[in-house]
Amino acid sequence: MFRLVWVPLPILELALKNKRHREIGLFIYLKMTSNSRVIIDKRRMKQLTQVFHVSESIIYRRLKRLKDWNWIGYDIITGVYHIRGFGYIYEKEELVSKTVVKI
Repeated sequence: MFRLVWVPLPILELALKNKRHREIGLFIYLKMTSNSRVIIDKRRMKQLTQVFHVSESIIYRRLKRLKDWNWIGYDIITGVYHIRGFGYIYEKEELVSKTVVKI
């Protein structure tokens, strides 16, 4: 179910600096439990609310923020969330250091 993910340290630093730590937690969790494509159905939503101990509305709010930052994409027709790669986020956020942490 879970797979190890190498998370770039500058992305974690960026999340903490800009108070995005809750969203990055959701982002990393989705990255660890999917193949970069996720459909959030009732079962998946229940799982997310239990893992993060929050309501569905908060999960949707965090997903919206990730979409606003373009860290994830959403296909309206298929209902699939596309989890972007760390390389894309590096370029988008103009990060330099390549230090990683294994999670």
